[in-house]
Order: sequence, then structure tokens, then C-alpha cells
Amino acid sequence: MNETVVALFDDFATSQRVVEDLVDAGFSRDDISLVANDSAGEYTQYVGAENVTAGQGAGFGAIIGTLTGLGVALIPGVGPVLAAGPLAAALFAGVGAAVGAATGGLVAGLVDLGVPEDDAEYYAEGVRRGGTLVIVHTLPANAQRVEDVFNLHDPVNIEHRTDEYRKAGWSGYDSTAQPYTPDQVAEERQRYRAGLSDQYPSFEIYESDFRTHYDNYFVNSGYTYAQYVPAYRYGYSLGMNDTYRDYDWTQVEPIARRQWEDRYSGTWEDFKDAVREGWRKLTNPV
Repeated sequence: MNETVVALFDDFATSQRVVEDLVDAGFSRDDISLVANDSAGEYTQYVGAENVTAGQGAGFGAIIGTLTGLGVALIPGVGPVLAAGPLAAALFAGVGAAVGAATGGLVAGLVDLGVPEDDAEYYAEGVRRGGTLVIVHTLPANAQRVEDVFNLHDPVNIEHRTDEYRKAGWSGYDSTAQPYTPDQVAEERQRYRAGLSDQYPSFEIYESDFRTHYDNYFVNSGYTYAQYVPAYRYGYSLGMNDTYRDYDWTQVEPIARRQWEDRYSGTWEDFKDAVREGWRKLTNPV
């Protein structure tokens, strides 16, 4: 029996990179679902009944554009969403991959894929407030690899997030509630984005240090500094990720190596020290 692995991300750009990494890691597009809040109508212009991949390279990238069943629909309690993959079939419920009103709900669609109902309601509220869900239906043996990809992109801790909702007066997901307006969605996104930027320095602050590190250790490696930047940035993202902040490098390295090799096969030994340096800057900056 397959397992369903779900993660919520605060912005669409991050979820797009997650889907790209999943495809690069060998997961089938047919097994990946995505649901993104579209309160501002930014995706509707790229999706239509006649050409559902019109957004390739423009609105949301070639990988997203080739997920199965891509379309935009109105979801009760959430509002307009971009949806693709197996979950889209449940949401559109006979409408088809086009702009229209879905007859099913997001919670019901997630439950049908095997997500516990309480968790499904939390995820639905996250989408209602502007988030994007990425869902993978896969063999149990592959579930950890999916979670590794998710964790590299710092997914929302759904339990912590719903605690914050409750502190602000939220009493549970309501499919009859009014969808958030574009302004309300923008406020929600900014709230959590601001919290992250307050907690962690930006990658650019460390760029001169990374350049010095490259000059000291890799200038004769045969790779340019520009080729090393993805390794430093990858390590930085690991250090910024709460999942790995309490790990030491011996615990992080197997996860980092597996994901790096999925994308850049055969190059881990060349770049692992740069990845470690990026990670160290956030976890042990002295």
C-alpha cells in the first residue's frame, strides 16, 4: 500500500523548487499533487481548457506545467486554487482541468488520499491563508526520500503553525468561511516571512566569507566560484532549516549527500566541504 507524504510551504516559489527536486530525484509527475492558493488570480491567466500548459516558462515553470490534471478551481472555504496531480482529480470532481467550481472540498480530497482528517483540516487552513501544499503518493520505502526533499526547503511545521492560528482566535477549519482576500493573504505571507528573516541572516551577508573560503580551498579545484555557489547555498539552507539545526554534521551529511547526488550525480566529494561550510555558518558561526 502506498503512503501519502504532505508538506505545506508559505510561498509558491519554494513549492515549485520542491516539485522540481522531486522530479529530479526520480519521482513520477503522476504521483505528485500540488494545491496553491490563487486568491490574486495570478495563475488563472495561464490555465485554460484548451491549453493547460500555457504557463510553461512563464507563469509557474515547465515542471509545474506538466503535472497531470493541471487546472484552477474554486474550493469551498478556500477560494480559487491552482491544483494538479491526483488530488486535482478529487477537487475538480468531474469539472475537468479547467477553470471552474469544484464540487469536492480540499479536506475531503486529502482524506481520500490517506491524510488523517485533523491534519487535512490544518493543511486546508494553511492553503486558505496563502500556502501551497505538495503531496506525494509513493511506496513506503520511498517516503523518507520524499521527506528529505521536503525538509531541504523548510516546510511549515503544521503543529506549530496551527498553535499560532489558535492563539489568534482560530477555532478550526470552516468550509463555509469566506476565503481570504488577496490583501489578507499577502499579510499572512509577510507575517511568516518576516519571522524567518528576523531569525536568520540572509545568504548575501555571508557571500564574502564564502568567496574567501573558495579562494583558500577550492581555487585550484577546476571549478569556478560560481559553480560552488549552489553548494554554499545548499548548506546555508540546511542550516536555516529547523529540522537540522540541532543535528551535528555526521547526522546531516548522509541526508545532504543523498539529496545532492540526486541532482548532481557523482559530485558530492568535490562539493561536500562547501556544503558543510554553508551549514556551519548558520549553526556554528564562530
